[in-house]
Amino acid sequence: VQGQCSSFFEDDWAAGERSMRRAVELTPNDALAQTYLALLLMMRQNWAEASERARTALRLDPLSPANTVWAGIVLLFSGQPVEGLSVIERQVAITPDLWMPCYWLSVGLASGGRFDEARTAAEKALELTGGTSLTQCNLALICYQLADGQAGDALFDRLRQRANEGYVSHMFLAWLHLARGEPDAALICAKEALAAKDPWLGTHRVYSPTLVPGDPRVDDLVAGVFR
Repeated sequence: VQGQCSSFFEDDWAAGERSMRRAVELTPNDALAQTYLALLLMMRQNWAEASERARTALRLDPLSPANTVWAGIVLLFSGQPVEGLSVIERQVAITPDLWMPCYWLSVGLASGGRFDEARTAAEKALELTGGTSLTQCNLALICYQLADGQAGDALFDRLRQRANEGYVSHMFLAWLHLARGEPDAALICAKEALAAKDPWLGTHRVYSPTLVPGDPRVDDLVAGVFR
């Protein structure tokens, strides 16, 4: 828990890695500890070790849907796209009514350019969650990739309205502005995410440049978090 807080909520990824490595050292057979360390290593671009930690987590606990999906995501974005997507697809087949596998399946499919299939999975995730900000953002990003600006704009407007009334991650809005070709607005939102220690800031490397266009100013801002 300390490692998660340090990295995802305090933007101290070096301290988070030290804590997570200590957790794995103390409980080497804890699949969740292996998974969290794998996720952190993936975001810090230590892809080789991240992949091995993910496979270890799968071996230790092959029955947990969440653990399986996280491990699949690590493999997918650590240079093992076929293996990672296969892991997620198997979990979706086993638990088709769980939103998390459907959501990450959509992200994985989109990362491989399979946007029509990604949209189907994203719509299912949106339905299963009842319309969370995360699933709305994801579906909007895919709609923009498919040049369905009408659907993307409708989802974007709903999220902006929600942000006016309550909390929506600044990074969700940053990604949508990038997808809409509004990099200056995206940079403002990314800076707000940095100031708020938005836990989604670190996942920018997962969504860019596959789901959203890259912008060097936003990319540099995010990279600075990991230094």
